[in-house]
Amino acid sequence: MLRAYRALVKDPPGRKIRGRLIRLAREYVEAEVKRLKSEHESTVSIEEDIPETPPNECVSTLGEDILYFFEPEEDLKLEDVVPDLDVPTPEEETERKEMWLCVARALAKMPRDLRRALLLCQVDGLTGAELAEAIGKPEPETQCILGQARNYLRRQLVEAGCSFKAGDNRT
Repeated sequence: MLRAYRALVKDPPGRKIRGRLIRLAREYVEAEVKRLKSEHESTVSIEEDIPETPPNECVSTLGEDILYFFEPEEDLKLEDVVPDLDVPTPEEETERKEMWLCVARALAKMPRDLRRALLLCQVDGLTGAELAEAIGKPEPETQCILGQARNYLRRQLVEAGCSFKAGDNRT
């Protein structure tokens, strides 16, 4: 917070500060990541003893002749029989998870500068000027970087076999 305040005092008051604050936060996080990586490399890991599984003689099993009966305590309701249209089906939920996994893999492969610009724009909602301020490059160059990032992501998703429904503008 002090760094942000000092930077705000030094710069002219007419400029937008959102991008500068994001850049300061990014620089701070990058410095912390470097510090933690160097700290992690100097630590010694202790291996845990993993207990062995017990021998087969010690494992008891229940007989197959035990039957369980279920009797509901209350009558069925319409909600129990008819699915809720607002709740995704298990298939839709699985499809959504697979798509997010595919996107996460593609983002992990994306070059760092492209990924940062794309996430700041798409996730954080920065405007072109704010994005330029946040990454410290001219606005026309940031627009070019965003175009490259979107094309890269689209290519990676298509190569990974991710399919999109007609009219799906998530990329």
